[in-house]
Amino acid sequence: RFVPHDFLTLMGVRTLRDLSLGDCVLKRATIMFSFIHNFQTLSERMAPHQNFQFINRYLSEAGPIIRQMHGFIDKFLGDGIMAIFGDPTDATEAALRLTETVSRLNADDAVSSLKFNIGIGLHTGDVMMGTIGEEKRMDSTIISDTVNASSRMESLNKVYGSSILLSRDTFVLLKPEGFCWRYLGETTVKGKAVPMQVFEVIDGSQEKKLQTLDLFNLAVKKHEAMEFDEAVQLYKEVLEINPEDVVAQRRVVLAAQGLLADDSTQAVPYLITKK
Repeated sequence: RFVPHDFLTLMGVRTLRDLSLGDCVLKRATIMFSFIHNFQTLSERMAPHQNFQFINRYLSEAGPIIRQMHGFIDKFLGDGIMAIFGDPTDATEAALRLTETVSRLNADDAVSSLKFNIGIGLHTGDVMMGTIGEEKRMDSTIISDTVNASSRMESLNKVYGSSILLSRDTFVLLKPEGFCWRYLGETTVKGKAVPMQVFEVIDGSQEKKLQTLDLFNLAVKKHEAMEFDEAVQLYKEVLEINPEDVVAQRRVVLAAQGLLADDSTQAVPYLITKK
């Protein structure tokens, strides 16, 4: 039986003997998905045993961080993690600590060509937690749209050039002044009929994003207010400082399109249409 002790606590039982196949409970939780970016490319440059060493080196650091922030790992996903938190602030702080750990591991291994980055997605909502399997093998699992949405948040990191993305459902439960963040806009994702609002949390290593944070947030505010001329100028200022800002690159084009349309009734288009 592969059931984490923390899962038993959330299920309201003390031991595995108190848990039966098919038991389930509804909880409010923040789900974290985290994956190593471009792991397949890295994997091809390592022998099979080195792959395990590489992943376990990272996981041996990630696991304690998640536990320290009152979360627990529900599943190891090869080059990824699915974790559960009761508090979205704890989940966001854990995400920042994970990205800081990756920066430290890369710095410690300065001569290696196996540098890596991670993407993290967070979404908060109701989840159905329970047990599945059969008589000889029972496992814990979570069934919820919240899980799917968290996974979609994580996958958007490669599109946005980011490391940590939050849905609005998670963001509104945080104390924003406790984090450096920026609103990226709305996007539709696979499996969701309603567009999701996406927020990026920025860690201390992203100096140029931190430097342009106020400019970017003001640009988005002007863009959402359909003040396209001012938005274009502000995005350009962001890109002068940080020309690699993928979101600013996309948004300046959208703002310029709105300016050319010269139609105050035009809705702000989504940054990304499908993923």
